[in-house]
Amino acid sequence: MISTKIVKGDINACYMLFMDSLLADVRQNSSKKVSIKDLKPGYKYDKVLANKLGSSGEVLATVLNLEKPRLYEISFISKQGETILKYELTPVDDEHFDITYSEDFIGNGFFNKINYKFMSLFYKKKNIKKAHMVLDHLEKLLN
Repeated sequence: MISTKIVKGDINACYMLFMDSLLADVRQNSSKKVSIKDLKPGYKYDKVLANKLGSSGEVLATVLNLEKPRLYEISFISKQGETILKYELTPVDDEHFDITYSEDFIGNGFFNKINYKFMSLFYKKKNIKKAHMVLDHLEKLLN
């Protein structure tokens, strides 16, 4: 799933929102004392996530890419497979930037892959609406 929006605001401030959120997530899910300097590609931590059906489980979160102020990408590996979230930011002009949110799932095993494809069709409209809400919320935080 991919969602794109042109946002009014400071691209650097948006990137720092991602970093602050990641830092808060690491601190909430572990007893590690970390700073933004510690958050680099390859950084891993355990996290408890709830799925769409309401149950929760532990996942391994791994920072894949951090390129200030352009790219934030993180992976969540569970028993079912790997979910990759990515935010790409591209300057448009002095007051606007383009933000692209993408989410992909790579299932473990044949049945997880088929189940994901089927459920993606079922939840597609809801997931796109949710992604747009996240991007709208980011814009409000910046302004």
